[in-house]
Amino acid sequence: MVKMVDVLQVSKFGTLQRTRRLPMAGRVLVASGDAVRPADILAEAILPAGVITLEVDRGLGVSPQEADACALRQPGDALREGDLLAQCEGALTRAVRAPVDGRLIDFSRGKAIIATGESKIVLQAGMPGVVEDIFPEFGVTLRAEGSLVQAEWGSGGIAEGPLRVLESLEIEDEGELELAAGEILAVPTVDSPAVFDLARKHELAGFVTFWMARDLMRLAEKDGLPLLVISGMGTGEVDSKAWDVLLGNQGKVGGLNAVPAMDGSGQRPELIIPGEGAKPEEALGPQALLAVGQRVRILTGAAMGQVGEVSRLEAPLMFESGFAFPTTTVDLAAGGQVQVPQQDLVILGY
Repeated sequence: MVKMVDVLQVSKFGTLQRTRRLPMAGRVLVASGDAVRPADILAEAILPAGVITLEVDRGLGVSPQEADACALRQPGDALREGDLLAQCEGALTRAVRAPVDGRLIDFSRGKAIIATGESKIVLQAGMPGVVEDIFPEFGVTLRAEGSLVQAEWGSGGIAEGPLRVLESLEIEDEGELELAAGEILAVPTVDSPAVFDLARKHELAGFVTFWMARDLMRLAEKDGLPLLVISGMGTGEVDSKAWDVLLGNQGKVGGLNAVPAMDGSGQRPELIIPGEGAKPEEALGPQALLAVGQRVRILTGAAMGQVGEVSRLEAPLMFESGFAFPTTTVDLAAGGQVQVPQQDLVILGY
């Protein structure tokens, strides 16, 4: 049995499409053909913080149908405490008023539903590009052409700025770095919390690294600096193609989206740098079947982080955990072979 596994994309030049979609119906704020920047808001939805249901029919002393006919407000109306919701004329005038500030969500079958307080969900572009298609009330498809570097992990947040690539980062010699505010800094390794102090001091927009010390993950998320980790946690080799893409885009303005990865969805933390090329590189989809000859990275175990090539697809093998998994024999670039459960691999789609 051969499994579908996630694909990590790196491309010097390609045509990129991304879908941005609200989790609930809302309002799309852009139109087809609009150019957008990473931080631009594409759509928004209002989420009630609380809900109150009023039995208007009982308050008026009438049937649900009669209560609906006495309504003075429409769904969507803003309400202030004391505003009239419904009023019936007769021998006695009877009325029902809003008990709190809010917004009328629904008035039907003699019941009024009022949202008390609101929170807003916003949908950001997360990349430079053009709106290609609209999903009314829900979101859009974006399109861009340029370079792409996807990552294994993201700290959260969105950034945009010129790319600066350094072969090493010596914190103690930061006076010689001449970093500029608003830059996205790319380095091979982040292994010290002092990196976050450096970023704040120089007002950097974001960070890209191949390896980061595992004990910095929580600090990175808390700090709020958008940060991509291309290869994984710990230490290891710098992937040559991803490094070449970064070096080739030195000084160009890119969009960094440090959104956490969602397995199988194609959503990954990534850096997109708009540009032109002669011919887009071919790319796999967000997932693909493992095959002999593919380049892969190992995600767990003693060989975690190492890159190699699939040489054989094996039958299920019993591991120390007591579970049997379909396995893959990987010829490591550093030399030697390992057998790895198929689900512990990511295909390098380049």
